[in-house]
Amino acid sequence: MGALVAAIVLLLAGGGSSTPATAQPLAAKPRAAACTPLSAGTHRLPSIDGRIPVVLYIAHRAKPGGALVLGLPGAGQRAHDFASYTGYSKMAERKGFTVAYPTATTRPE
Repeated sequence: MGALVAAIVLLLAGGGSSTPATAQPLAAKPRAAACTPLSAGTHRLPSIDGRIPVVLYIAHRAKPGGALVLGLPGAGQRAHDFASYTGYSKMAERKGFTVAYPTATTRPE
């Protein structure tokens, strides 16, 4: 779960930041391409390698590197149902943050 949250934060931050080097290494490694931030709205992050799927809601006012709220549903709840029940996505629009809703069931979204 920690790796998933880190990946989401990295996506929202636009690929992370880099610190300028003071000395050039002997053999510089090629830089990886930066991630493209996701647009505002609802995104479904599918299950990969048996990990749980996540629904991600990015508010229109959310900024890269901004707050990420992790909504933890009860056992058996689907991310979509939990999002509707809590109203966190509406609050995210008002306050300008992002919400990640992992699913807690094997039922399809």
